Amino acid sequence: MLPEFVHDKPRTGGRRPGACVLIPALAALLLAACAAAPPPPTRHDFGLPLEKPLAGRALPDLVPGDVAVTAPAWLDSPALLYRLAFADPAQLQSYTRSAWVAPPAALLELRLREAMAARTPAAAADRPLAAGSVRLLVELEEFSQVYDDATSSHAQLQAHVRVFAAPARRGAGTVLAQRSFAIAQPAVTPDAAGGLQALRAAADRFVDQALDWAATLPPATAAAP
Repeated sequence: MLPEFVHDKPRTGGRRPGACVLIPALAALLLAACAAAPPPPTRHDFGLPLEKPLAGRALPDLVPGDVAVTAPAWLDSPALLYRLAFADPAQLQSYTRSAWVAPPAALLELRLREAMAARTPAAAADRPLAAGSVRLLVELEEFSQVYDDATSSHAQLQAHVRVFAAPARRGAGTVLAQRSFAIAQPAVTPDAAGGLQALRAAADRFVDQALDWAATLPPATAAAP
């Protein structure tokens, strides 16, 4: 069985130039069929909101409004991306039949907010925030399915996290702690379905690890003065 990336692409060729030029009685029907657009891709997200907090430490000094996730321009789209590492690892491609409902950065930010809300004490959650402020900034650098060969693949998530001393404009302010994360999650099947599942699992692993790390920072680092 060929992996899905072989099939999940627009088909070209196979129709003779005059295939839609037949007897007048059928011309309109055949022309409509020739011009029919391909079906839109199936849209996916990271699943239902978290029903329980991810295992890890509480976040007494951070609340859901403190987080923001950014991504480079090439990752700022709903496309479900993959790389053929065995052929050309520098070439990004996207599935035509599967996509996200929103850019991965937006989905990851929502997941972080859900997890932070589950870990945040009620008293801290009521702390007012300055408009547009952020104290935990995540820069998503890679979020794709990587094919090691034609029959196996894994999800690759890479991100850089910075913690600010106090509420600041997005990406501005004094950085008191920062760390890079790289997560590889094996895919069960070498296709879009396997990639979706692995990327969701990689996202949840990242959320768990990033918040555990943030929770270990000294209060003077994580809290506003």
